[in-house]
Amino acid sequence: MVECFAVGVLGPVQLSLDGSPVVLGSAKVRELLAILVLSANHAVSPRRLTEALWDTSPPLSAAKNLHTYVHRLRQALRPVGMAGRVQHGPAGYQLALMAGECDLLEFRPLAAAARAAARAGSGPLSADLFGRALKCWRGDALADVVDTSPLLAGEASKLEEERQSLMEEWASALLADGRPDLALPLLRTQVAANPLWEGLVVQLVDTLQLVGRRAEALQVCRVTETRFAAELGVEPSAEFRRAHRALLEGATPEEPRHCIRLADGRPPPLLVDPAGTGLPEVRASPDTGVPGVYRPVSSGRHAAERSRAPARRTQRNPMSVLELQMLEPELSYLSPLVISCTSCSSNSCNKTTA
Repeated sequence: MVECFAVGVLGPVQLSLDGSPVVLGSAKVRELLAILVLSANHAVSPRRLTEALWDTSPPLSAAKNLHTYVHRLRQALRPVGMAGRVQHGPAGYQLALMAGECDLLEFRPLAAAARAAARAGSGPLSADLFGRALKCWRGDALADVVDTSPLLAGEASKLEEERQSLMEEWASALLADGRPDLALPLLRTQVAANPLWEGLVVQLVDTLQLVGRRAEALQVCRVTETRFAAELGVEPSAEFRRAHRALLEGATPEEPRHCIRLADGRPPPLLVDPAGTGLPEVRASPDTGVPGVYRPVSSGRHAAERSRAPARRTQRNPMSVLELQMLEPELSYLSPLVISCTSCSSNSCNKTTA
């Protein structure tokens, strides 16, 4: 008799019986299980199941194939008496699950309880509940089916947004409870995985300033500004600028150790790319031989005029990429951007920008 039946979608799609994984076979059976779990205890119409399995190009035999996949899923459960969990009715198919049998059904009530505790002013309890909710995750949501089902890829994105929002709230709860030492490693890890998630970046900057690590906070701001410009073509939000401004108005931060310096103690300069190639890269100045980051000239009606101008220094982002690469190991999550080489179109050319 099975004592523990569990399914999971907060990671690769998973079905286990008494802790042992059940082999589901084809990707279509995993996709079927995923969509049923996402709508646990509610009927899913054959039309929606068909969309999840074949998007907009179902085969002529889609209805027959769907019956086959349902049969295979029931076969996987039949030896342990669980085939009846996959039910069929006038509205479609549904998977009957109890709260402790599904990671998603465990995650959401814990998240709701954590938020309720936070609203009630119970910092320690809310921080504990946020942590328990996030432990339900085993990896990226629906990781093994997002590439084969656009519908499930969209569902996975929604789940990831839920997780990231909860991460922000957990960090806030830890900070409100006076535990920045616990919030800091969490925020570092999450910013490394989600460098464009501004809420997390702002929290990291504020937390670093709170614990007196202004040098690291400045690096986070510089890398974030560059990443937004390079990957999105926009500036960070007003909230980010608020955090950056508060940081700059504070005490002068301690300079990071082990940075590359020129003979006179200055950092390698940042230079404007006189050729206007459109991509920043690290190379020696054609005039002085000094290594620096060459930035592309602006596009638009002044681009041609600026491209003929001699190379000049810019005061923006005075910390060079060469310095970023030599920071202490604990700053390694601030990895520089890799820009494709203009000559070989390769990402392995080690021409980077911070």
